[in-house]
Amino acid sequence: MAVVYTLKYLTTSIAGLQLTRPLVFDNLAGLKIIPLVLLTLVENVFQHGDLTNSVYPARITIHYTDQVLRVTTTNLISPTTRTGHQIGLENIRTRLALAYQETASLQANADEKGCFHTDLSIAFPQVTLRPNPRHDP
Repeated sequence: MAVVYTLKYLTTSIAGLQLTRPLVFDNLAGLKIIPLVLLTLVENVFQHGDLTNSVYPARITIHYTDQVLRVTTTNLISPTTRTGHQIGLENIRTRLALAYQETASLQANADEKGCFHTDLSIAFPQVTLRPNPRHDP
């Protein structure tokens, strides 16, 4: 699934939220990953995170540099959310291993402040991306 289309879907899905930064999808045209990976990570932020705390705001970052796609999420764990079993994260890890072997990894951990972090990395050594023609430089 094209990363740009997945990100546009996510943008539409979270359009009612007040974002602190605009979403820009520059230089991702032509990049494809297995379905539902990005969606699952973003849904987990909204499902398990406390999005009302301005001291620890939820953060989703997506970077593509040196032929590596890196997606990180951070959110304060909601006090009303039960501790998850991380089945969704394990599912992502299994699917990444099948699709990308050693060129992909997903790390996840909670810190001492009560924030949950994920760090997804996928190397695409054979991909040359073109600029997004709809984005003004």
